[in-house]
Amino acid sequence: MRPLRVAIFEDDPLIAFDIQTAVEDAGCVVCGIFGDSSAAAAICQEARPDMAIIDLGLLDGDTGAELATYMHSQGCEIVVFSGKQVADPVLCRISHTFISKPLSPHLLTEALRPAAV
Repeated sequence: MRPLRVAIFEDDPLIAFDIQTAVEDAGCVVCGIFGDSSAAAAICQEARPDMAIIDLGLLDGDTGAELATYMHSQGCEIVVFSGKQVADPVLCRISHTFISKPLSPHLLTEALRPAAV
């Protein structure tokens, strides 16, 4: 069985590094780290991630909910990782896991387990 392939959409480089470390420690493969949503179509075509970890606020604005919807439509499991605690009506339309910032490696590891995906 191949390892889970994960795309990370996070605009803060330090947080992105922490997420990458947790993902790799869980035995998964990071297939890209992106600060905005512009790479979504290309990453889906080229790397074919199984999961996307997405911050709601990225460099191109509050595009995370729309990005999550797009990535979900491409077959990705979605983990929203954000400090925003407001329910988003766009996110209510798709299945996803929500993890609140700051990073809890334990919660992220649980979201990466194949049984949870």
